[in-house]
This record gives sequence, structure tokens and C-alpha cells, in this order.
Amino acid sequence: MNIKVDIIVPVLNDLRVVDCIESIRQFDDLSATRILIMAGSSSKEFVEEVRRNLRDHDIISNDPDVGLFDALNKGLRLSDAPIIGWLGADDIYSSSLSCSEVLDNFGNNYEAVIYSTAYHRNGRVTRVLDSKFSRPSYMSWGFHNPHFSTFLIRELAVSRFFKLSEFAANQFADIEYFLDILPNSKMKIVPSIGTYMAEGGAGSGSIKAVWINSTHRYNLFKNKYGVIRGLCSVNVNLAWKIYEKVRRKIFLQRVA
Repeated sequence: MNIKVDIIVPVLNDLRVVDCIESIRQFDDLSATRILIMAGSSSKEFVEEVRRNLRDHDIISNDPDVGLFDALNKGLRLSDAPIIGWLGADDIYSSSLSCSEVLDNFGNNYEAVIYSTAYHRNGRVTRVLDSKFSRPSYMSWGFHNPHFSTFLIRELAVSRFFKLSEFAANQFADIEYFLDILPNSKMKIVPSIGTYMAEGGAGSGSIKAVWINSTHRYNLFKNKYGVIRGLCSVNVNLAWKIYEKVRRKIFLQRVA
């Protein structure tokens, strides 16, 4: 079988991954993808339930890990397809996105193909993370790359690994990873929505959580780009979230 795209999915006892798997199978119009489920310390019952939804060539590993980013690192090391993508257990690809389209977009020696990500709650889009924010001129000021709508050539994907540090515990290893690898890569920015991602997360809950994550965001950008961009990164991130949530309440959009 000619596998062209590996999709890494880290998960821990979350059966929403079954919908994620189904969306990947619908995405795979060329029979050219392989799903790598990194189940960590999930229960035997969970692993068996997930295995029933996988194809013969897909892989499920429950090699213990120390969290999301360690699981992604293990998936990167396990992958060998020329193109790599990843999804969270509660994420799904857009029904309009296909493997053939993604591969076509890698023409002209592109190293990264990036779509927009839509966050949703109860089937309604709450905000959209635009793919244009992956450009270095946006990212260095604090705009957020849509990670789960990003596909990379393998050489670029494994040129760095997610750092397992205090930032990782606070959901910032992914931001740092893309700040490291994308600025010097040849990117194709696609405006359409590639992934629907469930709303919520470590940085969007209580005021305390927002404060803690804003502090870590500031420190990350300050260390990379200086104090001014550190401060801007916090304000840009919060302002965009508020703007998008208000806009999506006025202009309703459903998951498609």
C-alpha cells in the first residue's frame, strides 16, 4: 500500500476519537493515509474499542507517555509517510477536505500546506483561526498558527520535536514548535476551513487559567522576540478571540 499521509492522533481514554477516525477515513479519497493513534496509558478496553474502528494498516500504540506533546513526538518518530498531519481526539476534518486536494497543494515544492481551523460548540462555529496567521509577519506578534489544519513534509516535521518543559504542561510547546519551523519554510496558505476543533482548553477556562497561560505566552514571545512582542502577543491573542466570538454570534455558521 502506498501511504502518502500519516495522521497522528494523541488520545487518552476519549471515545470522541471514533468520530475523528471516521473523518480521516472520509478525508482519505485516495486510500493513501495511515492513522497513528497514540493512546498512551489508555485502558485495554478503550484500546480494543478504538482498534475496531481502524483499518488493517493503521497503527495504535499505547506506549506510556508523559502527555500530549510526548505522544506527538512518539508519533513523529513512528511516522514514515512523506506528508504528516495531526488531529486532537475531539477534532474532525471538514467534509469538503480531501487527501487528493492536500497532496495537490504540495506541488511546486511546498513544505507546508495550511488551512484555517474553526472552533465549534454544539455544532455551531464559535471562532475561526485563519490560515494567514501562519505567515511569520503575523506569528511573531502573537497570532496563532492553526496547528491541526497544518500538513508538513516529513523532513520539516521531524526537524524539531515538541519541547517537554513547563511550557508543554501549559499547552505552549505546539506554539513554540511552529515558531521554530515555519518562518523559513515554503508555505501554501489555503483560506478554506480544514479542521473543526472542539471549543475549550487549558487557556480558555477560568480567569486564573487565562492569566497563567497569558503569562507563559508573554514569556515565550519575550524570550524569542523581546518585551514589546511579548506584551503584544498576549493582547493580540485575547483581542482576536473576543472579536471572533462576537462576530460568530452575529453571523451564525454551522459545522460542515
